[in-house]
Amino acid sequence: MELSRADASAIDPAARDAALRELGVERGAWIASGTEAEVYGLTDERVLKLYPDPGRACALEVLRRFYDSLRGEGLPFALPRIYDITPVRGLLAVTERRIEGKPLSEPLLAAHGVAS
Repeated sequence: MELSRADASAIDPAARDAALRELGVERGAWIASGTEAEVYGLTDERVLKLYPDPGRACALEVLRRFYDSLRGEGLPFALPRIYDITPVRGLLAVTERRIEGKPLSEPLLAAHGVAS
């Protein structure tokens, strides 16, 4: 399987607004725009990620199965979890566990003396 990154800047504003309306998510719930997706808060436990390419659903299903296979008991950190993957209005809407904190790359790079 080829891995490629989507570009969140490719999200059409009209498609975004229509998708958010259809999903019942307020535009003001926006948290951040990452490299691959825009992130919106749903609850204290869940976020919505909007990806510009609904063709990524298969790759995200593989990632969901991988996350589900991990056993996180006793770990001092939360593991990701994907709850739902749905194409909507030409975008891909993904509901995930909300994990507060820093990207894992930051402490890993810092441990190796690399600035992020």
